[in-house]
Amino acid sequence: MKLTHLNIPAALLLLAALSARAEPLVSVVSSAIAALPDSVARVVPVDSRPVAFGEKGVWVLEGNRQRWTRTDWRPEGVVLGAASDGRVAFLLIGAAVEGPVERIEKMTLARDVPVTSALPALPAPLFRAQAAVRADALHLVGRDAAGSAQFLSINALVPAPGWTPHPGWPG
Repeated sequence: MKLTHLNIPAALLLLAALSARAEPLVSVVSSAIAALPDSVARVVPVDSRPVAFGEKGVWVLEGNRQRWTRTDWRPEGVVLGAASDGRVAFLLIGAAVEGPVERIEKMTLARDVPVTSALPALPAPLFRAQAAVRADALHLVGRDAAGSAQFLSINALVPAPGWTPHPGWPG
């Protein structure tokens, strides 16, 4: 059987490239951090520092990574989800653990204490909401009370941010 359609030099070059040992595209450095003195429901990075939401309070990892400090700050409501780009976090807040998400709060740190500011009101409360931060926009998906898919985004860095609706998804 003759393989006339096979480019032997290209195939050998591809095989050599695949078998060569290469450095990973992204390096990961790990280190031990102090144990958290609380059972944790959620950890979100803010200003490149982990902020942990526990049963007994909210904890911020100190800059030297040796100790967690409990803050006096508590969210007004139940944190049902969070999204972060490492600098700023967005908290999905509801009145009950079952949801829905009723509001979104932007969270930063000021002298190691969480500071939040409310984003504009959601068009409707969202059940099973999930969020992601990309560039300067927060993207939020979930279902309204009727079960319809909702996809919203907001640029929280502009002076007067507003929610932009996008087409949902079927099903």
